[in-house]
Amino acid sequence: MVFRLPSLKKWHVLKHLVYAIIQGFCLGTVDISRLNYTILSLIPKVKGADTICQFRPIALINNLAKFPPKGFSTRLSPLAHQVISPTQSAFIKGCFILDGIVSLHEVVH
Repeated sequence: MVFRLPSLKKWHVLKHLVYAIIQGFCLGTVDISRLNYTILSLIPKVKGADTICQFRPIALINNLAKFPPKGFSTRLSPLAHQVISPTQSAFIKGCFILDGIVSLHEVVH
C-alpha cells in the first residue's frame, strides 16, 4: 500500500498515541481544546516582503481532532435511518445543510 501522508508512513510509531487520544476522547479525559487548534502563518512570496499582499497565508491544522468524529460518523451511519427522521434533510448523504432552507425559500417566494 502506498501512503501519501508522511505521518502514515510512521503509523507503527504514532498508532499508540492516536489510540490513547481516541480512548481518552471517548472517556472524556482528553482536553479537547488542546487537540482542536490551528496555527496561521504568513509565508513571504518575495524576498523582503513588507506588505500583506506579499505574503501567502497558510493554515496548519491539527488532524488528530478529526479522527474521533470521523470514526463515530462512519460507525453510526448504518443506524442513521433508524434515529433520524426522513424530514431532516441535513443528514441526507450528498446534501448540504442549507439545501432545506434554500428549498423552503423557493417554495415561499
